[in-house]
Amino acid sequence: MISTVRLLTYFSRSGVLERVLLVRDVNGVCLGLKSAVGRAALRRALERSLAPAPHPQPRVSRAALVYLGMGSSRSPLVLHTVVSWLVMVFGTCGYIVTVLALADRVPK
Repeated sequence: MISTVRLLTYFSRSGVLERVLLVRDVNGVCLGLKSAVGRAALRRALERSLAPAPHPQPRVSRAALVYLGMGSSRSPLVLHTVVSWLVMVFGTCGYIVTVLALADRVPK
């Protein structure tokens, strides 16, 4: 049974390089889906699991729902892309600042 579905976005200099759907099951096994066939199979599995059933519903991010074509608008995907890019930029800047600050402390 699927427990969570998230969307992971990779960037390159030319923009969005790749989007991967991360699927985790109830045992903690994680699987990344990149192909159209994998997305279609996941969409069918989610449609079956979202029907009323005694088991708990999987948690699916809004960006993943939009990417799978099950969401109502494209704004969560745009928001996800912008936030992912900002996290990458600020993380890289923080890393560079930390390295430069530590380089000043090294005795010469």
